[in-house]
Amino acid sequence: MTGTQKSVSNSKKKVERYYLDRFSALLNNFPAGTVEESEEPDFLINGDRVVGIEFTELHRENCGEEVPGQAREAMRERVMARAGQLFDETGLPRVRCNAILTDEPIAKGSVEERAQLVAELAVRYLPSQPGGASIGRPSWENLDEFPDWISYISVMRLDGAGASSFHASGSTWVERLEAKHLEQPLVAKEKKLQAYRSRCDEAWLVIVVDAHRMSTWFSYDEELLPATVTSGFDRVFVLRLFGGGRVTELHPTRPDPAS
Repeated sequence: MTGTQKSVSNSKKKVERYYLDRFSALLNNFPAGTVEESEEPDFLINGDRVVGIEFTELHRENCGEEVPGQAREAMRERVMARAGQLFDETGLPRVRCNAILTDEPIAKGSVEERAQLVAELAVRYLPSQPGGASIGRPSWENLDEFPDWISYISVMRLDGAGASSFHASGSTWVERLEAKHLEQPLVAKEKKLQAYRSRCDEAWLVIVVDAHRMSTWFSYDEELLPATVTSGFDRVFVLRLFGGGRVTELHPTRPDPAS
């Protein structure tokens, strides 16, 4: 495994651990036991029985777009992460940088060039005083500084921080969460259920909405969710992260073996 792959893997596990912490705090009678990080499923809770818990994010459907929203967000994150690395290589004081980027697809081959431009803007707008903050927007006076895919940048000095923090914002539309949205993750995870069951006594599936990527944001109305779902998992839940968090249990019925 390369260094980049290890970094991605570690980051993914940190996100999954956050989901587990929120889920365990919101669910009444969460099983007692020691938590073991795993793969297939994501976690094993070792107590009087072994409960395997698998998390999956629910993303809105593509709706005919050439590049799905999830993929566009991932590329924006890649640009900003690389921009943070390039900025810190300058030796300047660490910063928190937020930028608003257009929603246009980003080609893999353009990540380095775009990251360099973001890092250069962060240097240009670096506040002169510790703790200071500055904002940059394209205008008639500075159009040559801003590429057409950056509409805003803010830079706050974080003197003494270990590393800078670079993030991108965007815009999105929000769809009401309904039963139809749950079909794809249920079918996808059902294919791995046998592997999960080989490691645990009970297999739980937690479908996460309102996560860090905008493509996971839904208008949440619990009354629109089904009381039951077709699934081989022992328990199925929807974990909402916004509004203080909420867990809704969807009671599984076994799939028809003949179907």
